[in-house]
Amino acid sequence: TEQLISNIKFKNAKCFKRTDYEGQPIHIEVRGAESASYSEGGGYRIENIIFENISFQEKTEIDLPSALYCTANRTEEYAIDGIIFDNITFGNIKMKKSDAFLEIVGNVKNITVE
Repeated sequence: TEQLISNIKFKNAKCFKRTDYEGQPIHIEVRGAESASYSEGGGYRIENIIFENISFQEKTEIDLPSALYCTANRTEEYAIDGIIFDNITFGNIKMKKSDAFLEIVGNVKNITVE
């Protein structure tokens, strides 16, 4: 069964030292069945996700960007669609769409950074 994740809001969180996925503070990924692990089904779509007032307390030079990856089937229905980053900070630096905090790969659309 293909997986759909939608309509989720993460709000008012303070995050500290990270050791998560390759050091990325936020990592959103849709994987195809061929790259899913033994415990996953193939991905389908991630949509309408809001990150609001999230602060990462530590910012270092080795931090990697937040990443949005759609590595599944490249057709229209397989996508990351409608992600909002509202007031995301790394240390005292606010996230902007134009900076290196955001890495986008594949069928990713409607990304808003406020």
